[in-house]
Amino acid sequence: IVGASTIAADITERKKSDSLFRDLLESAPEAMVISGPDGAILRVNVQTERLFGISRDALVGQQVEMLVPERFRQRHPGHRKTFISDPHVRAMGKDLKLFALRGDGSEFPVEIALGPLATEQGLLVSAAIRDITERTRVEDELAEAQASLVRKERLSAVGEMATVIGHELRNPLGAAINLLFLARNRLTVHDDPELDGDLGGAEREINRAAALCEDLTAYMREREPVIVPLDLGAVVAEVLESTPPPAGIEVSAGDLGIEVQADR
Repeated sequence: IVGASTIAADITERKKSDSLFRDLLESAPEAMVISGPDGAILRVNVQTERLFGISRDALVGQQVEMLVPERFRQRHPGHRKTFISDPHVRAMGKDLKLFALRGDGSEFPVEIALGPLATEQGLLVSAAIRDITERTRVEDELAEAQASLVRKERLSAVGEMATVIGHELRNPLGAAINLLFLARNRLTVHDDPELDGDLGGAEREINRAAALCEDLTAYMREREPVIVPLDLGAVVAEVLESTPPPAGIEVSAGDLGIEVQADR
């Protein structure tokens, strides 16, 4: 037979332990959610109320899935059962992006650490939830800055390569133009109009290639843009002449009658 004094001492000790647990829970820097193996929320701290914008009275007794965005809820009970079957301290969703749901319906990125709690009522699950919105923003900005730097480095490399190609091609193209000019003078092209047309066409195309090389080299040089009035239709027609559209596609510049202010 257990004496009354022993029972009273045991109750007092339990109250002290429970009070200490509550104090530890409330003093935790992160939001803490204690739930049972069935997913029912048993206890939360004040940080949880602040983080989610929901009172503890509205949280306790509800399923923990209420704090999970709708699109993830269906899979969450399976993750919970996996933890219960092998309970140990670990980060939830390692290498995954996790999100939580506030009372106002807004989502935010979180980091969650799970831990088992052995109690007289059985195994409970503690979840420490940290809002990582600011860290995610900084990481995203750093990633974008790094990607932007890589793009700039690639563009710079392409620019340098284009400048080299432009310089290297100008000399052989110039020589080809001169050779064609000499060939036309030596041949009796007036007796063969077709040959004269072919040679003239070749000369025009080589001149166009040389002009493109010059334009490319000039474009890659750092300079202030030269803004002048341009006939848009004429520019489009010139582009179509040097770069015909693919087979099956017809493009006609026509007389657009549009003047733009731009760098040619």
